[in-house]
Amino acid sequence: MTAIWSLLAQHHVTLVLNGHDHDYQRYMPVDGSGNPSATGITELVVGSGGHAHQSQVTTDSRLVASDFQDFGAVKLSLYPTSATFQFLNAANGAVVDSGLIPCRNTVDTTAPSTPGSLAASAVSPGEIDLSWTASTDNLGVAGYDVYRDGAATPLAVLAPSATSYADTAVAPASTHSYTVDAFDAAGNHSAPAGPASATTPNGTVTVILSPVADSYVNSGSPTTNFGTSTVLRVAGGSTTMTTYLRFDLSKVTGSIQGASLKLMANSSSSLGFSAFGVADTSWGETTITYANAPPLAATATGSSGPITT
Repeated sequence: MTAIWSLLAQHHVTLVLNGHDHDYQRYMPVDGSGNPSATGITELVVGSGGHAHQSQVTTDSRLVASDFQDFGAVKLSLYPTSATFQFLNAANGAVVDSGLIPCRNTVDTTAPSTPGSLAASAVSPGEIDLSWTASTDNLGVAGYDVYRDGAATPLAVLAPSATSYADTAVAPASTHSYTVDAFDAAGNHSAPAGPASATTPNGTVTVILSPVADSYVNSGSPTTNFGTSTVLRVAGGSTTMTTYLRFDLSKVTGSIQGASLKLMANSSSSLGFSAFGVADTSWGETTITYANAPPLAATATGSSGPITT
Protein backbone atom coordinates (compact mmCIF):
# COMPACT_ATOMS: atom_id res chain seq x y z
CA MET A 1 0.00 0.00 0.00
CA THR A 2 3.05 2.32 0.10
CA ALA A 3 2.48 3.75 -3.38
CA ILE A 4 -1.20 4.43 -2.69
CA TRP A 5 -0.41 6.03 0.68
CA SER A 6 2.20 8.27 -0.92
CA LEU A 7 -0.34 9.32 -3.57
CA LEU A 8 -2.88 10.20 -0.89
CA ALA A 9 -0.30 12.34 0.91
CA GLN A 10 0.62 14.16 -2.30
CA HIS A 11 -3.01 15.18 -2.70
CA HIS A 12 -3.32 16.43 0.90
CA VAL A 13 -5.71 13.74 2.14
CA THR A 14 -6.64 14.35 5.77
CA LEU A 15 -8.40 11.17 6.90
CA VAL A 16 -8.35 7.53 5.77
CA LEU A 17 -11.12 5.20 6.95
CA ASN A 18 -10.62 1.43 6.74
CA GLY A 19 -13.19 -1.24 7.54
CA HIS A 20 -10.72 -4.14 7.45
CA ASP A 21 -9.96 -6.28 10.52
CA HIS A 22 -12.22 -6.96 13.50
CA ASP A 23 -11.21 -4.21 15.90
CA TYR A 24 -10.84 -0.44 16.28
CA GLN A 25 -7.51 1.33 15.75
CA ARG A 26 -6.46 4.97 15.42
CA TYR A 27 -2.99 6.00 14.24
CA MET A 28 -1.15 9.28 14.71
CA PRO A 29 -0.88 11.45 11.57
CA VAL A 30 1.89 10.20 9.26
CA ASP A 31 3.39 11.52 6.03
CA GLY A 32 3.62 9.78 2.65
CA SER A 33 6.47 7.59 3.91
CA GLY A 34 4.66 6.55 7.08
CA ASN A 35 6.63 8.81 9.40
CA PRO A 36 4.84 10.78 12.15
CA SER A 37 3.93 14.27 10.94
CA ALA A 38 1.69 16.94 12.44
CA THR A 39 0.35 17.66 8.95
CA GLY A 40 0.08 14.02 7.88
CA ILE A 41 -2.82 11.62 7.32
CA THR A 42 -4.82 10.18 10.22
CA GLU A 43 -6.03 6.60 9.74
CA LEU A 44 -8.97 4.95 11.51
CA VAL A 45 -9.54 1.20 11.26
CA VAL A 46 -13.15 0.44 12.17
CA GLY A 47 -13.90 -3.26 11.80
CA SER A 48 -15.89 -3.70 14.99
CA GLY A 49 -19.36 -3.93 13.46
CA GLY A 50 -20.16 -7.31 14.95
CA HIS A 51 -18.53 -10.14 12.95
CA ALA A 52 -15.96 -11.20 15.55
CA HIS A 53 -13.00 -9.87 17.49
CA GLN A 54 -9.36 -10.02 16.42
CA SER A 55 -6.51 -10.02 18.90
CA GLN A 56 -3.60 -7.63 18.67
CA VAL A 57 -0.66 -9.59 17.25
CA THR A 58 2.04 -6.91 17.12
CA THR A 59 2.78 -3.40 18.38
CA ASP A 60 3.28 -0.14 16.53
CA SER A 61 4.47 3.09 18.16
CA ARG A 62 2.24 5.06 15.78
CA LEU A 63 -0.93 3.45 17.20
CA VAL A 64 -2.45 5.92 19.67
CA ALA A 65 -5.82 4.28 20.45
CA SER A 66 -7.33 0.82 19.98
CA ASP A 67 -10.09 -1.51 21.14
CA PHE A 68 -9.83 -5.24 20.45
CA GLN A 69 -12.72 -6.39 22.65
CA ASP A 70 -15.82 -4.27 22.01
CA PHE A 71 -18.29 -3.99 19.18
CA GLY A 72 -18.96 -0.43 18.10
CA ALA A 73 -19.03 2.22 15.40
CA VAL A 74 -17.41 5.56 14.65
CA LYS A 75 -19.56 8.70 14.50
CA LEU A 76 -18.11 11.50 12.37
CA SER A 77 -19.16 15.15 12.33
CA LEU A 78 -17.78 16.87 9.24
CA TYR A 79 -17.07 20.61 9.05
CA PRO A 80 -15.56 22.76 6.28
CA THR A 81 -12.10 22.69 7.84
CA SER A 82 -12.14 19.81 10.34
CA ALA A 83 -13.82 16.60 11.47
CA THR A 84 -14.65 15.32 14.94
CA PHE A 85 -14.95 11.61 15.68
CA GLN A 86 -16.21 9.32 18.45
CA PHE A 87 -15.80 5.56 18.68
CA LEU A 88 -18.94 4.42 20.53
CA ASN A 89 -19.36 1.11 22.35
CA ALA A 90 -22.45 -0.56 20.85
CA ALA A 91 -23.39 -2.23 24.14
CA ASN A 92 -23.66 0.85 26.35
CA GLY A 93 -23.02 3.91 24.16
CA ALA A 94 -19.80 4.77 26.02
CA VAL A 95 -17.27 6.94 24.17
CA VAL A 96 -14.10 4.82 23.93
CA ASP A 97 -12.06 7.24 21.82
CA SER A 98 -12.70 10.72 20.42
CA GLY A 99 -10.92 13.71 18.95
CA LEU A 100 -10.73 16.43 16.31
CA ILE A 101 -8.80 16.28 13.02
CA PRO A 102 -8.08 19.56 11.16
CA CYS A 103 -8.07 19.44 7.36
CA ARG A 104 -4.51 19.49 5.94
CA ASN A 105 -5.17 20.81 2.43
CA THR A 106 -4.99 24.55 3.05
CA VAL A 107 -2.07 26.99 2.79
CA ASP A 108 -2.98 29.66 5.29
CA THR A 109 -0.99 32.02 7.52
CA THR A 110 -3.87 34.05 8.97
CA ALA A 111 -4.92 33.14 12.51
CA PRO A 112 -8.57 33.18 13.65
CA SER A 113 -9.87 36.04 15.75
CA THR A 114 -9.80 35.74 19.53
CA PRO A 115 -12.93 34.16 21.01
CA GLY A 116 -15.08 36.86 22.62
CA SER A 117 -16.71 37.36 26.01
CA LEU A 118 -15.23 34.34 27.78
CA ALA A 119 -17.16 33.73 31.00
CA ALA A 120 -16.84 31.06 33.73
CA SER A 121 -19.63 30.11 36.12
CA ALA A 122 -19.63 27.55 38.93
CA VAL A 123 -22.98 25.76 38.61
CA SER A 124 -22.34 23.11 41.29
CA PRO A 125 -19.60 21.93 43.67
CA GLY A 126 -18.31 19.71 40.84
CA GLU A 127 -18.87 21.74 37.67
CA ILE A 128 -17.73 25.01 36.10
CA ASP A 129 -19.38 26.04 32.82
CA LEU A 130 -17.61 28.17 30.21
CA SER A 131 -19.15 30.22 27.42
CA TRP A 132 -17.77 32.49 24.69
CA THR A 133 -18.71 34.01 21.36
CA ALA A 134 -17.49 32.40 18.16
CA SER A 135 -14.23 33.30 16.44
CA THR A 136 -13.94 34.09 12.75
CA ASP A 137 -11.30 33.10 10.22
CA ASN A 138 -10.55 33.90 6.59
CA LEU A 139 -11.02 30.23 5.62
CA GLY A 140 -12.88 28.84 8.59
CA VAL A 141 -12.34 27.98 12.26
CA ALA A 142 -11.33 24.33 12.71
CA GLY A 143 -11.83 24.10 16.49
CA TYR A 144 -11.16 25.48 19.96
CA ASP A 145 -8.64 24.63 22.68
CA VAL A 146 -9.70 24.98 26.33
CA TYR A 147 -6.93 25.42 28.94
CA ARG A 148 -7.28 25.26 32.73
CA ASP A 149 -4.99 26.86 35.31
CA GLY A 150 -2.24 27.75 32.84
CA ALA A 151 -1.55 24.18 31.71
CA ALA A 152 0.47 23.70 28.53
CA THR A 153 -1.81 20.89 27.30
CA PRO A 154 -5.45 21.63 26.44
CA LEU A 155 -8.09 20.40 28.84
CA ALA A 156 -10.34 19.83 25.82
CA VAL A 157 -10.23 20.21 22.03
CA LEU A 158 -13.66 21.19 20.75
CA ALA A 159 -15.46 21.26 17.42
CA PRO A 160 -15.67 24.51 15.40
CA SER A 161 -19.34 24.89 16.32
CA ALA A 162 -18.61 24.94 20.08
CA THR A 163 -19.25 28.09 22.12
CA SER A 164 -19.46 26.44 25.55
CA TYR A 165 -17.80 23.77 27.67
CA ALA A 166 -18.67 22.09 30.99
CA ASP A 167 -15.70 21.18 33.18
CA THR A 168 -17.00 18.41 35.44
CA ALA A 169 -13.58 17.40 36.83
CA VAL A 170 -13.32 20.05 39.55
CA ALA A 171 -13.53 19.71 43.31
CA PRO A 172 -15.82 21.59 45.72
CA ALA A 173 -14.48 24.87 47.13
CA SER A 174 -11.79 25.17 44.44
CA THR A 175 -10.90 28.09 42.17
CA HIS A 176 -9.91 27.56 38.54
CA SER A 177 -8.85 29.84 35.72
CA TYR A 178 -9.52 29.19 32.02
CA THR A 179 -8.41 30.44 28.63
CA VAL A 180 -9.78 29.49 25.20
CA ASP A 181 -8.18 29.91 21.79
CA ALA A 182 -9.37 29.14 18.26
CA PHE A 183 -7.35 27.39 15.57
CA ASP A 184 -7.74 26.85 11.84
CA ALA A 185 -6.98 23.89 9.59
CA ALA A 186 -3.45 25.14 8.91
CA GLY A 187 -2.64 25.11 12.62
CA ASN A 188 -2.78 28.87 13.21
CA HIS A 189 -3.96 29.71 16.72
CA SER A 190 -5.67 32.88 17.86
CA ALA A 191 -4.63 34.87 20.89
CA PRO A 192 -6.20 33.33 23.99
CA ALA A 193 -9.44 34.66 25.42
CA GLY A 194 -9.46 35.18 29.15
CA PRO A 195 -8.47 34.25 31.67
CA ALA A 196 -11.89 33.74 33.27
CA SER A 197 -12.11 32.33 36.80
CA ALA A 198 -14.76 30.74 38.98
CA THR A 199 -14.89 29.17 42.45
CA THR A 200 -17.02 26.12 43.10
CA PRO A 201 -19.28 26.19 46.16
CA ASN A 202 -18.65 24.04 49.20
CA GLY A 203 -21.28 21.95 50.93
CA THR A 204 -24.60 20.56 49.88
CA VAL A 205 -26.58 21.95 46.98
CA THR A 206 -30.15 21.12 45.98
CA VAL A 207 -30.77 19.88 42.46
CA ILE A 208 -34.36 19.87 41.20
CA LEU A 209 -35.07 17.24 38.57
CA SER A 210 -38.17 16.52 36.53
CA PRO A 211 -38.71 12.92 35.42
CA VAL A 212 -37.43 12.02 31.97
CA ALA A 213 -40.03 9.22 31.79
CA ASP A 214 -43.30 8.61 33.65
CA SER A 215 -46.25 6.26 33.24
CA TYR A 216 -48.48 3.94 35.23
CA VAL A 217 -49.52 0.32 34.76
CA ASN A 218 -52.86 -1.34 35.53
CA SER A 219 -53.34 -5.02 36.36
CA GLY A 220 -56.88 -4.71 35.01
CA SER A 221 -55.42 -3.87 31.56
CA PRO A 222 -52.14 -5.81 31.61
CA THR A 223 -51.11 -5.05 28.01
CA THR A 224 -52.18 -1.39 27.85
CA ASN A 225 -49.64 1.42 27.85
CA PHE A 226 -50.69 4.62 29.64
CA GLY A 227 -47.59 6.66 28.75
CA THR A 228 -49.59 9.45 27.09
CA SER A 229 -51.90 9.97 30.08
CA THR A 230 -51.82 13.43 31.70
CA VAL A 231 -52.21 11.90 35.19
CA LEU A 232 -50.34 9.23 37.13
CA ARG A 233 -52.24 6.73 39.24
CA VAL A 234 -51.65 4.46 42.20
CA ALA A 235 -54.18 2.00 43.61
CA GLY A 236 -54.32 -1.29 45.47
CA GLY A 237 -56.97 -3.89 46.19
CA SER A 238 -58.46 -5.96 43.40
CA THR A 239 -56.85 -3.71 40.75
CA THR A 240 -53.18 -2.81 41.13
CA MET A 241 -52.02 0.47 39.63
CA THR A 242 -48.37 1.43 39.96
CA THR A 243 -46.70 4.61 38.71
CA TYR A 244 -43.16 4.44 37.35
CA LEU A 245 -40.83 7.49 37.35
CA ARG A 246 -37.29 7.72 36.02
CA PHE A 247 -34.83 10.57 36.65
CA ASP A 248 -31.56 11.36 34.86
CA LEU A 249 -28.70 11.77 37.36
CA SER A 250 -25.88 11.79 34.79
CA LYS A 251 -25.00 15.45 35.48
CA VAL A 252 -25.27 15.21 39.28
CA THR A 253 -21.77 15.28 40.75
CA GLY A 254 -20.46 14.35 44.18
CA SER A 255 -22.22 12.10 46.67
CA ILE A 256 -26.01 12.22 47.02
CA GLN A 257 -27.01 12.88 50.62
CA GLY A 258 -30.76 12.40 50.20
CA ALA A 259 -33.69 12.64 47.84
CA SER A 260 -37.26 13.91 48.16
CA LEU A 261 -40.15 13.04 45.85
CA LYS A 262 -42.78 15.74 45.36
CA LEU A 263 -46.16 14.84 43.85
CA MET A 264 -49.31 16.93 43.46
CA ALA A 265 -52.41 14.88 44.34
CA ASN A 266 -55.78 15.39 42.63
CA SER A 267 -57.61 13.19 45.18
CA SER A 268 -57.35 12.59 48.91
CA SER A 269 -56.35 9.30 50.56
CA SER A 270 -56.25 8.16 54.15
CA LEU A 271 -53.49 5.70 53.25
CA GLY A 272 -51.36 7.65 50.80
CA PHE A 273 -48.72 5.89 48.74
CA SER A 274 -45.40 4.08 49.15
CA ALA A 275 -42.26 4.54 47.05
CA PHE A 276 -40.09 1.63 45.90
CA GLY A 277 -36.78 1.47 44.11
CA VAL A 278 -36.59 -0.10 40.65
CA ALA A 279 -33.28 -1.69 39.63
CA ASP A 280 -34.15 -2.00 35.92
CA THR A 281 -34.19 1.51 34.40
CA SER A 282 -34.45 0.38 30.76
CA TRP A 283 -38.26 0.59 30.58
CA GLY A 284 -39.77 3.02 28.09
CA GLU A 285 -42.55 5.52 28.76
CA THR A 286 -44.46 4.56 25.60
CA THR A 287 -43.91 0.79 25.91
CA ILE A 288 -44.28 -0.08 29.60
CA THR A 289 -47.32 -2.18 30.56
CA TYR A 290 -48.33 -4.20 33.61
CA ALA A 291 -47.18 -7.33 31.77
CA ASN A 292 -43.63 -6.09 31.08
CA ALA A 293 -43.09 -3.64 33.95
CA PRO A 294 -39.84 -4.16 35.93
CA PRO A 295 -40.25 -5.49 39.49
CA LEU A 296 -40.19 -3.21 42.51
CA ALA A 297 -37.78 -3.59 45.41
CA ALA A 298 -39.01 -5.87 48.17
CA THR A 299 -39.00 -3.06 50.75
CA ALA A 300 -40.46 0.43 50.36
CA THR A 301 -38.05 3.36 50.43
CA GLY A 302 -40.66 5.44 52.22
CA SER A 303 -44.36 6.24 52.50
CA SER A 304 -46.30 9.48 52.27
CA GLY A 305 -48.94 8.80 54.88
CA PRO A 306 -52.40 10.39 54.42
CA ILE A 307 -52.59 12.93 51.59
CA THR A 308 -55.05 15.66 50.66
CA THR A 309 -56.02 17.06 47.28
